Order: sequence, then structure tokens, then C-alpha cells
Amino acid sequence: MYRFNWEQLHVDGLITKCKELSDDRKGNNDEIKLNVVSILKSTGGLPLANTAWTKAHQEKVSMQLFHEAVRHYLSDKYSFSTLSAGYFIDNANEVQKMDPIDPNKASAAALEKLPVLGPVLSGKIVEDRRTGGSYNNLDELQDRIPGLGIEGAARLEGVLTINTKSLGRLSENFETNFTNAFALFSVSFGSSSLVNFLEELASFTSKRPHPASKWHRKRNELEYAGTTPSFDLKKVKSATIITNTNYYPFITEAIKSAQSSIEICMFFMALGGDAHPNRALFDLLIEKHKSGVMVRVLLDKDRNTDPYGSRIINSKAGAYLEKEGISVRFDQADTLLHSKYVILDNERVVIGSHNWTKGSFYEYDDISLGLESTSLVADATQRFGRLWDQHSN
Repeated sequence: MYRFNWEQLHVDGLITKCKELSDDRKGNNDEIKLNVVSILKSTGGLPLANTAWTKAHQEKVSMQLFHEAVRHYLSDKYSFSTLSAGYFIDNANEVQKMDPIDPNKASAAALEKLPVLGPVLSGKIVEDRRTGGSYNNLDELQDRIPGLGIEGAARLEGVLTINTKSLGRLSENFETNFTNAFALFSVSFGSSSLVNFLEELASFTSKRPHPASKWHRKRNELEYAGTTPSFDLKKVKSATIITNTNYYPFITEAIKSAQSSIEICMFFMALGGDAHPNRALFDLLIEKHKSGVMVRVLLDKDRNTDPYGSRIINSKAGAYLEKEGISVRFDQADTLLHSKYVILDNERVVIGSHNWTKGSFYEYDDISLGLESTSLVADATQRFGRLWDQHSN
């Protein structure tokens, strides 16, 4: 997983296009980029990528996100009827795409498909608008429907749309939508300055961010098409599905059986008090290390401004293991090491969603796989070696 800054994204092509369409070629590029970056932050979600993006893909992503912001601006501020998909946060806190729904017109069955609402709230909306009239905005919907609440409304604001008077229709074409938005801004605000328009658009998107930005989620649809790796199941000698609380005893026995090497790549590795389950695992690792087994541990270290806290969570565990002579390295702060796998004797790998934390061992719904496969383990070992060589203390 690669972490990047929106400020580093290549947006030169987007800036050139905006200058051309606004016929304002004298605008200050630094001011323009400052506002463009603000817009991308409000629409792009977490700045994470599966692979390093090429310059061409960065330009493509910046154009896509900026176009989304322009469409949202036209739809919300000038009531352009939308033809595009909307977004909502599902019950698993993931961003999902869906055609926009107007609560003034949608049937109870259509509303019921959305999370948060369900059959009860959907029925309340239909009955309320029948007796109380149409909703003028989403705030009014929230106030009139008991049980929806602020959080529920926030999760749906990207997919619910209320258009009482439409000034036009949105286009799939960026040039058309940008020209319409800039023209309406110029009439409304008496300014033909591109910088002023972008300041208005940046302010608009910061108050109405994409759900992925608001809820700190990664937008997977921004990735390259076809980047998901695949492997031949025929090359797997054995596979064990490890769910929830079954992971801890499984990994314990796996470590006990290791004869030559244990390589651990982990996003979170916590170390609590004497009763913390990792104490027993760490004792096993130390015992294996002293018996001659090679033990190497690679951990994530995020930035102070990141929301994960891996720098804090992993530092104590890393220091404890290092004190006992085990080799520990942390990744660079500008890279997110989100992997969770353990390689044993270059023959087996345990990989999945389990972190080495008490919550992951006993509380969360996690799943991992225990695999015996020469080719897959070779790939995992090669990846671990590459990451190990890239990072140091």
C-alpha cells in the first residue's frame, strides 16, 4: 500500500484545461493549485494507492475527482438534475456507489434499499411527505423523520438528492459542466476570475465532502483497472481458513513448529500488560530466536498526522523484541505497511486480516489463511525481503 500527498499529485493538465475553459490564462498557478488540491482532498478519500501511480494516471484521477466536484456543485447549488451515480456509507462503513434517490419521489421500496433507513424509516418518509408535503432540503428531512438522526443523514447525504427547480441537466462531458458552472458563478458573484471560482468550489466541497473523505475511507475505484493479483490454486498444497478467535491458537502452534525462520510483517503489533496475549507470543519468538531460528519483524510506522496510530501502537512491541535481540524494522512514514502475514521456514504463510492485537484475537470479525505452497510462499518471502531491505531503524 502506497501513501501519497494530494499536493504531490500531477495536476498540470487539469490546471491548463481550467485556464483554457475559463479564458483566464493570467491566473496565478500557485493559487490555482492550492485550491485544486483542497478540492481533491475533499473528494478523493484517504490518499492511499495499491501501487505507485504513473503521471498519466495521476492526471486521470485528478480530472475525475475535480469533475465530480463540479457536478456536485451544479447539482446542489444550481439544482442541475443529476444523471450520475451517488454515494453512501453502508453498514460495514464502506463507500458504495448508487443512483441518486429523491426522497420526495422515491417509493418506500426504493428507499428501503438504502442502509440506515430500512422498512420503518422508509415508511415514515412516505407517510410524512403525504401529510406534510415535500422536503425542501436534507436538513428538513432529518428534522421531520424521528430516528434518522444526524449520523444517519450524514451517511446518506451523498445519495439523497432534492431538486425542486432544475436550471439544467448535468453532462458526462467535463468541458460542458465546467463551462456551465463557471458561467453561473460569474453571473452570481460578478467575477470572471478562475482563482475566485476555485476558491468557491473548494469552500463548497470542504463543507460537503465525498463520504470517503468525510469518513476517512480509501476509494478503490480510483485504482488502475485489473491490478488485483491472481494465483493458481493448483499450486497450493494445503489451505486452512482461520476465522476470528481461531487465529491465536493457530499462529501459536505455527510458531512453535518453526525450525529455521519466522518472518512477520504486521500493520499493528500491540504490547499491553502482563495478561496481554502477545506476551506469550513474544516469549515464543524470543525462545525461538535463542534456539537459533532466524526471527525478523517488520512493522508499520505512520506519520503524526495519520489517524491509525501505528507509530504509537508498534513502538513498545518493537522495542521489547529488539531488547531481546530480535531484528525489528519499521517502514518509512510516507508508506503505509498494511500487510498482515507470517512466513514460517520458507514453506508456510499465514496471511489475512488479523493484526497482532487483543481486539483482533478475541473481538473483531477477521479471517486469515494458512497456506502451504512453494510458489506462493516464495512470492511472499521475496516481497518480505524487498520490504526489509527498503526499511531500517
